[in-house]
Amino acid sequence: MKTNIIEEFKKRFNLNEEDWLGFLQEYQAKDSPLRTLCESYGIDYNAFRYIAYQLNFDNSTKSSRTESVLNLNKELSIEKGEDYSIEFELEKEVKGLIKKNRALTKGINNTREENSHLRKMIKGEDKQSNFYESLYNDIQNALASVKFPEKQLKLIDRKELKKENVKAFALISDVHYNEVVKGKYIENHNEFNNEICLAGIDKVLLEVQKYEASTLKIYLAGDLLAGKIHNLDYKGQVPVTQSVIELAKFLADRINSIATQYTEVEIIAVNGNHSRLYDNPVRDLKAFDFEHLMYELLKSYLVKDNIKTHFSKSGYAIDNIGTEDNPKYVGLHHLDMKRFNPTNESDVLRQFENFDELFKVRISSIMGGHTHKPIYTSNNRGGSIFVNGCVSGSSEYGFNSDFLPLYPFQWVGVWNPNGYAEEQKCIRIR
Repeated sequence: MKTNIIEEFKKRFNLNEEDWLGFLQEYQAKDSPLRTLCESYGIDYNAFRYIAYQLNFDNSTKSSRTESVLNLNKELSIEKGEDYSIEFELEKEVKGLIKKNRALTKGINNTREENSHLRKMIKGEDKQSNFYESLYNDIQNALASVKFPEKQLKLIDRKELKKENVKAFALISDVHYNEVVKGKYIENHNEFNNEICLAGIDKVLLEVQKYEASTLKIYLAGDLLAGKIHNLDYKGQVPVTQSVIELAKFLADRINSIATQYTEVEIIAVNGNHSRLYDNPVRDLKAFDFEHLMYELLKSYLVKDNIKTHFSKSGYAIDNIGTEDNPKYVGLHHLDMKRFNPTNESDVLRQFENFDELFKVRISSIMGGHTHKPIYTSNNRGGSIFVNGCVSGSSEYGFNSDFLPLYPFQWVGVWNPNGYAEEQKCIRIR
């Protein structure tokens, strides 16, 4: 009897009634190859071909399979002495089709959503492509027209100041080039423009020359450009792309000049948060913001053989301030870690641990900007922490947002051969 054949088959392949009926339904639908269907239910392909022969199944077409299953159900009902209802079988078939139709509709809806998302992405890429093309054209025009700078950097006589194995440093950050501050909006507390900004940088580079050292390290710790943050691009002294080129040419001119004073000049730079392309911060686009563009232009203008550069694509970098035999590392950081207090031991330790894990070396000192408040302190690793003020000083945004005072200070100093700050000076820009 076919009932016994089926029961033996189900027992052999550990199929319950639900699995068996599901298998028959998929077999009848013929949506996948028979071999694949058997594998999905753990049934031996040849064993099913044998039982199909015993059950008089016709595998040739989908309609033949359907007829075979209907005949089997009819014969099984007769064997069990039950009434066979063709309506019941048709209802089952309709339910199966409804289920498949729902799945198909869901698939169509998902495809429509994906197509809509793709169209949105393409529109965004087109818009961004047009933006980059416009930016490129602006830069090309500005490169040809910007004659900058007009004044030369003042150099001092350093014949007696080239002390071997000693490294002087200048920490330059929060320059905010192209930001304009009008005193009348902040109770005549501060005036700031591009001329004042560049004069401040020159003052830093003049002061650092006074230290005995054969190597000069220039740390660029971010926010060198005003960028788009706080709508500053609409209030700048010159167009944004022009400001990028002007600052790149100015810094290159100064570094090329000061390189004649030292055996070696090293530039280590990280990105800040001001010079982004968009109104809102986009962290994964740091490599494409205005500041990084400025760094790349700066690098192309550097011509002295004794200048080495490292431009990070993020807000972090390290530098060996010791010797090859006794390396000591300073972590250059934009200091955008939330609630980081450089005078708090636990915050400093956490920042050190982050650097240690990131760079796989032990960091002993930290340098950075962003907070706009000059800070110097030692730490329990024997190193130093330097945080810059802001070259622009108090601004309308800062004044109205209640984070005064913003002192225009920058740090210079000397690393000794053991990698510690031996001398330091906090320079008030004006």
